[in-house]
Amino acid sequence: FDVTTMSAISSGIFPLFPAAGYADHSGDISIMTIDPFRIPTDTEIAEAERKLNFCFPPSYIEFLKGGGNVENAVFEPAVILPGADYLSLFEIAETAWNRDGVPKDWLPFIEDNGDYFLISQTGEVRYWSHNGTMNEKWPTFSSWFQQVCVERQ
Repeated sequence: FDVTTMSAISSGIFPLFPAAGYADHSGDISIMTIDPFRIPTDTEIAEAERKLNFCFPPSYIEFLKGGGNVENAVFEPAVILPGADYLSLFEIAETAWNRDGVPKDWLPFIEDNGDYFLISQTGEVRYWSHNGTMNEKWPTFSSWFQQVCVERQ
């Protein structure tokens, strides 16, 4: 923010929203940024595992800590941090498990038009289609990543 904007905020011309910032008792303004696409902490990853009742395999944790980069793939991975809207891992999992019949021992980490890429607690990855076909699978997260995200096959 520039000086004019900060003056307008502190004078009350622009209301403050919890996600944008707050005024403390001295009248100073502190700006907070909520970034759902930042790299999650170990604590946030553990909390996500607890909320989902799903133990993330080490390869998926490494993926999360790497920023969830899917190279040049045409889809976006789910996000465990608040504010991710349609990319929320919690909302995607809820829909997949409770509406679409995905077994709860498979975590949907990418949703694309009702289809999912799923990961098991052992790190195996498979594709789940809303049409019910599940022929595509990979023995490891790294083999899925190489084929689907890097080579785009």
